[in-house]
Amino acid sequence: MRDSVAAAHEVSQVTLDLQFAGGSRLAIMSDDGVTFINVFEIPADQVDAFVETWRERAKLMRDAPGFRDAKLHRALLPDSRFQLVNVTHYDSREAWEAAGKN
Repeated sequence: MRDSVAAAHEVSQVTLDLQFAGGSRLAIMSDDGVTFINVFEIPADQVDAFVETWRERAKLMRDAPGFRDAKLHRALLPDSRFQLVNVTHYDSREAWEAAGKN
C-alpha cells in the first residue's frame, strides 16, 4: 500500500492554488489528467440557487472534449465556512481551458 501511495505522489507534476471571488481552486496535474477542487464560501441561504446554476453548467461541460466528471459536495451544517466543494476531472489542463471558453 505504501508503494502505491508514494508512486501516486511522484506522478503529480504541478499543484496550483488559484483564488477567485467566493472561494479558491486547487489544481493537481499528473500524467493521468488534472483534478480541480473548488471550495465555495457563500451564505447558506444562497446555496440552493448556486447549486441550480452549477447543475446547468455541469450539463454543458459534460459534452466538452476531455471532460471526465464533476461532483458537488454540500456542507452538512449551515454555518460551515465552505458550503460547497466541487471536484472535477479533465484529461488535461488544455481540455479544461478549452471547455471554459464555451
